[in-house]
Amino acid sequence: MELQFRRTIKAELPLLEKWHSTISVRKWIYIDDWTEYWNTVSALSEYYLYSVYEEERMVAWISAEIINATVAVCIIVDPLKQHRGIGTAVVRKMLSNSQVLFGAGIRSFHAAIYEGNTASRRLFEKCGFQCQNISKDGERSYCFIL
Repeated sequence: MELQFRRTIKAELPLLEKWHSTISVRKWIYIDDWTEYWNTVSALSEYYLYSVYEEERMVAWISAEIINATVAVCIIVDPLKQHRGIGTAVVRKMLSNSQVLFGAGIRSFHAAIYEGNTASRRLFEKCGFQCQNISKDGERSYCFIL
């Protein structure tokens, strides 16, 4: 599987909104207004938005915020491509290319996963993330040290 990471462009927002309209995404990702989200985070230097392509088709999206040499990451996989190994391939490539994607000095990755989001939990565990904390509301904090 040959994946290409490209900086997200505003023209891709309608596809992200379409993905977000499916229950498998909307249940876990809380972005009500994608244009407002875009306008806010695309101007911030600590945010990185990547669209992930396979054979010229967007198959996943990454939102990442750099906080003290840690990448706080959120991933959406095209609902029509879920449960086919794309998420695993995206996370593994993201980890192995962290300096190219996010710059030098990155030491770790963090993913906050809501209770009940078994698919995301399994994905990050499969890629070597370890649960560091479980909050009172059940949100799990996963970490990967480079």
